[in-house]
Amino acid sequence: MVTDDVTTAWGEETAVWLRDVTESDLKLFHRFEQEGEEGEMVSSAPLAYDDAKPYRWDWHAMFYGSGVLRKSIIYQGQVAGYMLYFDQFGEQEVGYRLGRDFWGRGIATQALRLFLQEVTVRPIYGRAVQHNLASIRVMEKCGFRRCGLGRAYGQVNGRQVNEVFLRLDARIGEIVLESDRLWLTKLMPTDAPFILRLLNEPTFIENIGDRGVRTLEDAERYILDGPMASYERFGFGLYLVESIGTGEAMGLCGLLKRDVLDDVDMGYAFLPEFCGSGYAREAATAVLHYAHQVLGLNRLVAIVNPQNHPSIRLLEKIGFRYEKMVRLTADAPEIKLFAWGD
Repeated sequence: MVTDDVTTAWGEETAVWLRDVTESDLKLFHRFEQEGEEGEMVSSAPLAYDDAKPYRWDWHAMFYGSGVLRKSIIYQGQVAGYMLYFDQFGEQEVGYRLGRDFWGRGIATQALRLFLQEVTVRPIYGRAVQHNLASIRVMEKCGFRRCGLGRAYGQVNGRQVNEVFLRLDARIGEIVLESDRLWLTKLMPTDAPFILRLLNEPTFIENIGDRGVRTLEDAERYILDGPMASYERFGFGLYLVESIGTGEAMGLCGLLKRDVLDDVDMGYAFLPEFCGSGYAREAATAVLHYAHQVLGLNRLVAIVNPQNHPSIRLLEKIGFRYEKMVRLTADAPEIKLFAWGD
């Protein structure tokens, strides 16, 4: 699904957002076209003329067709480039152009993430000239994976160049578990927008704690240093819980090994709109079975705020029993520890 009238703010701190293209943007786009390949995703020949009139005609003819979505990238109030979604030989593609003055600031990555929240068609493709490592990294940070090589007209030297083709599927992270309604997948840096929202929900801060995650960069670091490091070290970690039906990210559920606890503990957290429908219990049950049957763990624990009665009821329903009060640090408040198994 694609929406044609989105104006999406990225955030106060990054000041990157998208809005509809206006006629006044086209002169800037024309200049950006002349600045080389490093600021683009799709390799396309530059327009050799300087007359703005034919450029406007070309823009309308090429990019204002049915099913095409185009957005101007705005950075701190300036037009920094544009994003495009279009059909190319029967395949859905995204492309972008960024002005030279805006290279190297992470703007393209943030803009592409925003764009992919609006362009929900999957699979979707992108491409970059093979030596354009910056654009390839932008796509890979947004979940695209390389799927082939091709040849295209090089816009700088006027000769054929190699292109890297990349593809973004509905499934990005590796699926670890599947239940009737849910996928549990390994977290990736591209899940940072979801993590940023979840960890700043009042219910998360109240019941689990304030992790100090305030920006997308903080969220990426949380994923890298937490769940992804745990996958590498222990073979398990917290997983992203997604709806099989819609692909929506709903919450987290998985296993943690804390230095302060002798046993592996199970943790979970869900966005408010997905609470009360049995998703947490379904995910926790799947993780419990995985821990016991696949990982061979005969004992698990779970820690919970004494006031978090819904989580306590959930743990009891899936077989956990209260064992004792514990503190994770010397000055931390006491919390309840539940145990399952031996």
